Amino acid sequence: MLYLILLHSFAFSVCFLFSWNRNKLDIQCGVPDHILPTVPTSQHLNRLAAHLSSEWKSVLLDLGLSLADLYRCCADHPLAIQSQVLAGLVMWTQRNGREATVRRLLQSLQPADIPPSDLQQVFV
Repeated sequence: MLYLILLHSFAFSVCFLFSWNRNKLDIQCGVPDHILPTVPTSQHLNRLAAHLSSEWKSVLLDLGLSLADLYRCCADHPLAIQSQVLAGLVMWTQRNGREATVRRLLQSLQPADIPPSDLQQVFV
């Protein structure tokens, strides 16, 4: 029980730390403007999953997934982090439909400090 309380506190603090910048989004990543309002394709999500590393859980929490969702992704794909990340991203797009846009995804990715050249490769 203590573990769950600590995990929840950590998740809350991560979301708080990374959400301050959401309203000040200045997309300098080179992703074309016409792509920003679209829902990311499965190819986009797969490429992005390959670029995310240790920060993937923070990104998915910021996108609205729960700790239980993250646990499910890890349990379903215990040996492949890229598959865990992809499962979470797919879950986010399925739950949010048209509101799961590239723009929203980029907002959550800002704290991850992914180089703009990598984001250009993801969203071409």
